[in-house]
Amino acid sequence: MQEIESSAALDARDAYIVAGTVAGKTPTVIAAELGVSVHTIYRRLKAAPVRQALTEARAAEVRPLVAQAVGEVQKSVERLVAVRDGETTRDGDRIRASVAILDWFSRVWEMGEVLPRIAALEAQLAASALIIETTNQHTSCNIDAVPEGMVADDC
Repeated sequence: MQEIESSAALDARDAYIVAGTVAGKTPTVIAAELGVSVHTIYRRLKAAPVRQALTEARAAEVRPLVAQAVGEVQKSVERLVAVRDGETTRDGDRIRASVAILDWFSRVWEMGEVLPRIAALEAQLAASALIIETTNQHTSCNIDAVPEGMVADDC
């Protein structure tokens, strides 16, 4: 398993849970390896810092594949442009090549622009949840201290 580095401070057990999950291990297997209950693993996976570290670790796994795909897109687009602009290419093939070029552009744009933005938003939400979780733990069930839309269920 890879070592997990995260902006969220994780203890060794949480880092192991994240690394095991990213490696494809089930919560049952991770629990057995750590000598804890499966319920503990699920509870830790719900914690904001663990969720954030898991999101970051999964993104790190995908980045090399995205970089490779972007390189292949350039070659594919060049081939499609050659088909589209070929003098002996039929009109239907030109249209299909043009549609394929647009589809590739859309997918690359999504991978390069949209997915990192979603990951950043997820990280911000996880950090906000951690702040709310910490705030709720330090209040003595003061309903006025709970942000609007949240429930003080630890009282």
